[in-house]
Formats: sequence, structure tokens, C-alpha cells
Amino acid sequence: MVRPDDGTPQEGLIGVVEWARSFLAFGYGDIARVLRVDSATLYRWRTGTTSFSPGARLSLSALAEFLREMARLDLSAEARTAWLDRPIARLLGTTPRELLLSGRVDLLTGYLVGLTDAPSRPLPAPAEVRE
Repeated sequence: MVRPDDGTPQEGLIGVVEWARSFLAFGYGDIARVLRVDSATLYRWRTGTTSFSPGARLSLSALAEFLREMARLDLSAEARTAWLDRPIARLLGTTPRELLLSGRVDLLTGYLVGLTDAPSRPLPAPAEVRE
């Protein structure tokens, strides 16, 4: 986990951004919204013009945690997209994409941890993910 004072190099933090971009099929603008920064700030981080702030490091840590939990579901890219856009009753009918874009990565990660860690509740198979 990335912590604000752990000395993680800039390249490692950018790796989280690039992982989110490819794994979630998000654009940089979407990732900026997830991290709750403007696109120009994300661009400056990516180009090395400015360094990540401690708050940004925490946001990236939370995003990396979400991505790890999402990867544990072992869904295809198509199933991930369908899951991101499907309203979830336990999340008050909100889609995971809406939660991510509003910066609620923590809430969504908690939901995924509950899915993957509950021994009595099997993981949803990719075929069970509805659009």
C-alpha cells in the first residue's frame, strides 16, 4: 500500500494511474475525477512537472487497493465494464462507475472486500454480471 511518507517513487504512482486507465478502460479525465483533482494536475504528475502531494498519494493508495480487489474477481474486460455500469442495490442503486467518479473509491473497495472475503457468499461469475 502506498503511504504519503513511504518514499514511493513517482513512477510507481504513475503506474497506478496507468493500471486504472487500462484495467477500467477510463480516460485520464475520468481518473482525475476518481482522484478528485483536475486534469491539468494529473497531466503535471504524469509528465513529472510536479510531485504527488501526500493527499494524492493516499488517493492513489485507495485506488490501487480497489484495483487489487477488482482483479480478484477475475472478470473479463467486457464483464468489468458491465459490472461498472450496473446499479447495485446494496449501494443504493448507484453504479460502481458513479461511485468511482465521485471519489468514493473507499466505499466501493469495502463492497468488493465483502464480496471476495465472505466464505458463504460465492463470487459472481462473469456470466452473472448483467448490463
